[in-house]
Amino acid sequence: MFFFFKSQKQKEAKFMASQWIKQVNESANLVNNTKNPDTFFSRYEFMIEKVNDLISIQKYLKFKGDKPTDMLRQINDKKINTINDFIDRYYSDILEQINKLKTDKAKQKRIDKFYSSLVPYFDQMEKENIDKIDKLNLNLKNNSSFNLGNNNGLIEKSNEVELSNLKWYIMISFGKSTSKSYNKAVYLAQNSPKYDAITDENGNITHTATYTSSKKDFLDFIILYDLVSNWKSTFFIINGDLVDKKTVGKIKYCYGDKCRSVKSNFCYGASYMTANPFGCHRLQISQCNNPWWEYYIKEGAHYKLDRDKLIKRIELTKETFKYCPSFNVENIMNVAMSFPLILKKNEYKKIVSEESNIYL
Repeated sequence: MFFFFKSQKQKEAKFMASQWIKQVNESANLVNNTKNPDTFFSRYEFMIEKVNDLISIQKYLKFKGDKPTDMLRQINDKKINTINDFIDRYYSDILEQINKLKTDKAKQKRIDKFYSSLVPYFDQMEKENIDKIDKLNLNLKNNSSFNLGNNNGLIEKSNEVELSNLKWYIMISFGKSTSKSYNKAVYLAQNSPKYDAITDENGNITHTATYTSSKKDFLDFIILYDLVSNWKSTFFIINGDLVDKKTVGKIKYCYGDKCRSVKSNFCYGASYMTANPFGCHRLQISQCNNPWWEYYIKEGAHYKLDRDKLIKRIELTKETFKYCPSFNVENIMNVAMSFPLILKKNEYKKIVSEESNIYL
């Protein structure tokens, strides 16, 4: 796939590229053949990670055939079809398993597994993929050939999901309101992925709707949020923590934009103005706003990184955006710690020159 090297960096790039290309090919093979959700989505993400690694050394090598940037574009262009192909394989596998089972209880458990095992990965899918899952899930539940119980094979449709199976969820709760939007809000809540209603001893009802981080779910959450967020009875819970409205509003604004965006690397920069290496432009450490290389202080003939100041900036943002589904503080800290502590003058100038143009 590549050839020709002159410098030491090219030698190092050639060595790493051979390893990464092998990992990309192995991952692609698994992605195209596995019937296991955990394997598929973990290797799909790993494959993209390795392609990005190849992109980082692309300037040191000459590639035969597709360049890493072309590979990533093709992967992103085929994302919906690739995931749909996996869903079809997984669905067929579940059908085979169900048909081999003898008891209604075992069949029902396997039917439930199809949906519940895919929910944790909704945030990695597109709307078309989730719609396909919903349709196939309904087919499973309504397929009379499964002969479940005395219900002629028909299972009541449920919008329940197990919170323990979710990587991220947000609950929005509200009570009775005189607002003209009350009935609409109740309808939306009842059609959420998980709906609960509790009536206290005084007859006061509290409606609770739970949403996942998938694009479809979060955009549905925003519709309900816009209706009830200003009601006195409304409160929010994210991953078990009570979260104030102001914080939820900021996440709704930013993550909502990501859900609407067609950019797969949205968090690394909604535009060149917010391009950043951390995977969160809300840190406000981006190309055109307080860039990371400005945390270096000139000391004599070299530059020293003020890492404490950089981490303090990250920690400040963390307090608000740690509840965002896409906020990965471990990854952010790893990036911050990867910056050299000391840079010679010419090294610093080179970094500023390269980094200030890398996203253009």
